[in-house]
This record gives sequence, structure tokens and C-alpha cells, in this order.
Amino acid sequence: MGEKFIDAVPVGTNYCIRTLKLSDGVYLVDLSLMKPGQPVDGGIQTVTTQKTDGRWFVDVFK
Repeated sequence: MGEKFIDAVPVGTNYCIRTLKLSDGVYLVDLSLMKPGQPVDGGIQTVTTQKTDGRWFVDVFK
């Protein structure tokens, strides 16, 4: 699913991402996409991360 989303992003798209740590491994993420010729799009999500085998991964999007 992720690759389809990435491939659909138009050339020239810019983004802004802001994060706020809520607790260990839990972040509030505010993403804004600026696609050429379109209004700014985005949203805010809570993201939970998990350390597995010494590497960090996104675990849950809410």
C-alpha cells in the first residue's frame, strides 16, 4: 500500500512534518502536503513506535 501512495505523489510536491513527543515511543505527527496547483492537504495523527532487534519501526497510526 505504501508504494502506491508514494508513486501517486506528483513531481514538485513539498511537505512539512512536525512532531511532538507525547511519551516514550508515542508522537503526535502533523503532516502537510503541498502539491502543485492544489490546496494544502494533510492531517494530524498519533504514531507509536517500537524498537525491534535494535531498530525503530512505526508500530501504530491512529
